Amino acid sequence: MYRQAVQLALSCVTDAVIVIHSFPHGAPQSGSIFSLVLNSGDPVRLRGATTMALNVSQTFTLEPHVGHGTSGWYVTTTGYRYVLSDSGNHEILAFHWHPQGHSFVTFPHMHIGAVMISSTAPARSRDFHHAHVPTGTVLLEDVARFVINEMAVRSRRDDWETALQQAIVLREQVS
Repeated sequence: MYRQAVQLALSCVTDAVIVIHSFPHGAPQSGSIFSLVLNSGDPVRLRGATTMALNVSQTFTLEPHVGHGTSGWYVTTTGYRYVLSDSGNHEILAFHWHPQGHSFVTFPHMHIGAVMISSTAPARSRDFHHAHVPTGTVLLEDVARFVINEMAVRSRRDDWETALQQAIVLREQVS
């Protein structure tokens, strides 16, 4: 159901598909780590007034879900990377959360791409794109809504608002 929720949210802005890989490979086991990528990890061009692309990757784990007469898997997101870039593959905005790894920054954050920062900016004009702007958790549904409402991306669906709400409901059923 998690795959369907993510694909439904993304169907609002692209027809590209997600692929899920497990580590270790094979049947799901409690604690297995999964990697989800859109379009095999390549940026997907979005339709709209501006030339923009989206790159999506997530990691998550599965734990058995038993209770109230149901069984299945409970999904816990363990990281994400949602990147908006221009036609030259220059980062516009990037939403990151990587609590494990080599970075000292483990909280959800955003990077504002260098292409968005004026050389006459009053603060850190040369390296502000490296700043980790705290965001709180950013859902993929929020990114889809943001690019449609604020970045002039044309939705691929007339019912995109309903589809995003349905994606949230599906995701919450397994999260």
